[in-house]
Amino acid sequence: MTMIDGRTMVIALLTAPALLAGASLALASSRAVLRLCAAGTLAIASIAGCAVWAVFSGRVSFQPGAWFLLDPLSAYHLAIMALIFSLSALYGLGYFRGEIERG
Repeated sequence: MTMIDGRTMVIALLTAPALLAGASLALASSRAVLRLCAAGTLAIASIAGCAVWAVFSGRVSFQPGAWFLLDPLSAYHLAIMALIFSLSALYGLGYFRGEIERG
């Protein structure tokens, strides 16, 4: 069984939104930004799902004294937050599509 480095997952969860925000600044149309945000949200949710799965299956190795740590309680909160954030992003696709078409 391979041990997954918890630090790598936490870094991925923290840097992915910043990279997607920078990428959205480079896009010209609001429709493209909306699509990138929805796709990015689902990508971040899948990273969060992998992190949660790793925590609850016991495959994450943690170093004591880490500043950012995924324990079972924080993994549970991460799962709830990722679920709500993903559902909100999918709802936003329909909601803002109408706003973009109206101008």
